[in-house]
Amino acid sequence: MNDPMEINKPAKKSKLLTSLQKNRSYLISLVLSILVALIIGGILMAVTGYNPFEAYAAMIKGVFGSTRVFGNTLAKMITLCLTGLLSLIHISEPTRQAEISYAVFCLKKKNNNKNKKTKNRDTIKDKRHQSH
Repeated sequence: MNDPMEINKPAKKSKLLTSLQKNRSYLISLVLSILVALIIGGILMAVTGYNPFEAYAAMIKGVFGSTRVFGNTLAKMITLCLTGLLSLIHISEPTRQAEISYAVFCLKKKNNNKNKKTKNRDTIKDKRHQSH
């Protein structure tokens, strides 16, 4: 039997639909940026004498041509994504504690290593001179 209270209740929206509505502007900007990149790439290909439609078709076929090719693409993509992620973690780690950039951190580290090397050389020279 139908409960009269259930008829008057508004239907619950799915979580996916709610999430899409919240992130609508982000998704639109994402799609637009991809389209603009494809258009600019097509223009550059056309200017250099290549057919952009053939080039994009070859790219799609190269990615989705077969299950083996698609698997290779995924393997390379995951490797590159993880490498990029790990390099960001590595770069940000030394500078997390201090308010300096990574380049400044590297320069300071390089200068400290140079200073240690010159001090070591000086002490070795002093020991040689003292022994003679």
